[in-house]
Parts: sequence; structure tokens; C-alpha cells
Amino acid sequence: MRSILLKQASFWVLPFFLIFFIAIQAYISAFVYGDYLALTILLVALVALVSYLAGGCMSLLIGARRELNVDGWKGSVFRLLCGLYLGSYLGLYYYNGGVPILELYLHGGVSSLLRASFYKEQEGVALVLVYIRSLLTRGFIPFAIVVLFCTKTRFKFYVYLIVVCCLSVSAMEKSLLIWAVAPLLFFQLVARLKADIIRTLAIFALLFCFVSYLSLGDKDDLAVGSARPAVPEVGWLVNELPKFPHAQSGNGRVMPVALYNEPNYQFEFYDVQEQNKLDYMLNRVVWIPFVTVYDTVLYWKKSSKPMLVFGVNRYLASLFGYEFSDLERQVFRFQYGSGEGSLGNANAAYIAEAYVGFGYTGVAIISLIVGLMYGWVVRAGVLPFICALPVISFGLLSASFLSMLFSGGLMVFLICVLFFSRKVKRDLPCL
Repeated sequence: MRSILLKQASFWVLPFFLIFFIAIQAYISAFVYGDYLALTILLVALVALVSYLAGGCMSLLIGARRELNVDGWKGSVFRLLCGLYLGSYLGLYYYNGGVPILELYLHGGVSSLLRASFYKEQEGVALVLVYIRSLLTRGFIPFAIVVLFCTKTRFKFYVYLIVVCCLSVSAMEKSLLIWAVAPLLFFQLVARLKADIIRTLAIFALLFCFVSYLSLGDKDDLAVGSARPAVPEVGWLVNELPKFPHAQSGNGRVMPVALYNEPNYQFEFYDVQEQNKLDYMLNRVVWIPFVTVYDTVLYWKKSSKPMLVFGVNRYLASLFGYEFSDLERQVFRFQYGSGEGSLGNANAAYIAEAYVGFGYTGVAIISLIVGLMYGWVVRAGVLPFICALPVISFGLLSASFLSMLFSGGLMVFLICVLFFSRKVKRDLPCL
């Protein structure tokens, strides 16, 4: 019964994210502000939901039951990947000349700059290590942590967990902590292991709060609203808006009505003047996922570019002869008015890049593929991989599907599902 609950919950996490973090906000923005762009995003989210569910239904026709297989030489490969994950961080510490979080704690500095220096300002061997770390963090660790929990003694496991968590936050990247802890908590909750839940939550809360305290100490992180330049009015939005009464000026002329005309619209739940840290965190969780999708589509509309097609991805752009759009970085610069040297990225949900790249058809096809993938993993029935699906959904909420596939560990995860499991001819209980 618990296994069935786990499978069902894992499959429904992504639709829940799309509804709770994007569709509801898009609906409110569309009908409160009369914003055509928000209405477009609402339609995109609905297309994604329907296509995802269709892919999940289609997955019932493919695949078969599987069981975990980390014995023999495959167990050696599993341990090798664990060592490679640890080695990638140690190598980065060496090339960086220290551990960023210790540098911030002991000597001060700006957390975002230290994080960018650690992950993005690398070349040569260090750049390879960054890529390996990224692939293993998102494609291997989410299921591996559950395997270790089920195969090691509690003492050994929690030593491993503390090491992995400390590595994850060593560059003030709180989201990486979620990739290690969320699958484990998901498994423990379904198994009703109360003592383990408390231990895991304590480790997570301690490290998360510590990193948040250090990161939120930067005033610049809380006052970014003033950095964004004013967005010029454009005709396409005015022409396609319904003529709401509040959109009429005193002389009867229709005025442009849209969410982006509101000052600091990206801070709906946060007062830039008061700079309350709790409000800032609430705004990031509830509002920013939608706003990032909104700004991605807004930037594409205002740049008057056709569909970006394969230009949305660096590797596919090179393969098919398209100009790489560098969309995430360009949207970040559009949002905050930063210069060409800016290394920040706007982490929008996968539906944003799918839409500006391939339109509604692309959103439908990509969501169908995601639904097929999730359904296949759930049908296989191997719990460590099923537990990883919610955190993969979190990744798809903040990155494009193509980026997740090639550099976000999604392809590595699918390979691991095939490599570290085997088919079973009858329904046996499996880990």
C-alpha cells in the first residue's frame, strides 16, 4: 500500500508544481491585470498538464517491472561514482583555492560572487569537474542517497549524508541540498520512519538556515528591485488586450494594461523598502517561479525574434547550425539591467523555453516525453528511482528540459535506471 502511495505521489508532483507555482499566478495576473501575456502562460501551462498526463497514460503500454541491481561489478561502479562525486568537489576546492562558504564565514564577501567564481569562472580541468559535479548531483545522488540509506548501517549512512550535504552547500547553493535530502525524506515519510525523518530534517534545517543566514546578509540580494530598468511599452500587447474598464484613460484612449507596468511587479509579496527577509523568501517561493517564466516570454516578445527552435540549447544550436540564444543569461540581464559581463541566469520552468523555442507544439511534445519518462520509471517500480522523481520535478521547475537532459543530469538519471536495475519476470517486492 505504501509503495502504491509513493508511486502515485511521485507522478503527481510535477503537475502540482505547474499548477501551484505557475498556473494559479498566471490566472490571477491575466484576469486581475487583464494581461494577455499572463493568459498566454496560463494556456501554455494547461497544454503542458494535458500532454504530461497523456504521456503518463501512454507509459502503461511500455516498460516492465524492474528490481534494483547494485551487486557485483555494478556495485563497484556505484561506489566509483560516489567517489567521483566527492573527488569533483575536492578538485574544485583545489582549483578555487579554498571552500567558498568558509571564505564567506571567515573573511566576508558577497555570496553570489563567490558562488559564481566557484561554479562559472572555471576553465580547463576545473570546468570538467564542474560539469561532472552537476551531472552527478542531479542524475546520481538523488537515487543513490536512498540506496545508501537502505544498504548501510544508520551510523555509516548519516556520516555519508552529512558529508554530501556539506558538499552541496559549500558554495552557498541551497538548492543542491534539496537534491540530496528531498528523495530521502520522501522515502522516509512513506515508510513512516519517524526517528530518521527527525534526524534528516535536523541536518537539513541546520545547514539550510546557516547558509541562508550567510547569504541573506547581503543587502544587495534583498534590494534588487531598483536594479531593473523600466520596461518600455509595446504595441502588440495593447492591440490584443480586451478593453477592460480600468484600462481607459480620462480622454477615452485605451492605455496599456499589463502586469509588467506595475512597479517592482517581481516583488508581489515583498516590500523593497522594508526588506523583510521572511517576505523575501515567501516571494521567492510563491511568486518568482511564475515571474521568471513571464519575463522569459516577455523578453522574447520584445526582442521581436522568431521561434528560437534549436537555438535554445548550446549543443543543439551547434549541431543544427543555429545561433545560440543564451536565453537564460539574456533574460537575467533583461530583468536586472546587468551588463554583458553578468554571469547570472534566469532559471525559468521548462515550459518557458519550450514555448519560445517551439511554440505550443513544442510544449506539448516535451511534456508528453516527460510524462512518458515519469510513467516508465513509476511502472518499473524501483523505489530509489521513484523517490528521485519529485526532486527532478523541482529541477524542471527551474530549468529547461534540454538543459536538464544534457547538463542537468536527466540523461544520466535515465541511464542509471537502466544500468542499476534489471527486469523481473514476475511481481517481486523490490527495493
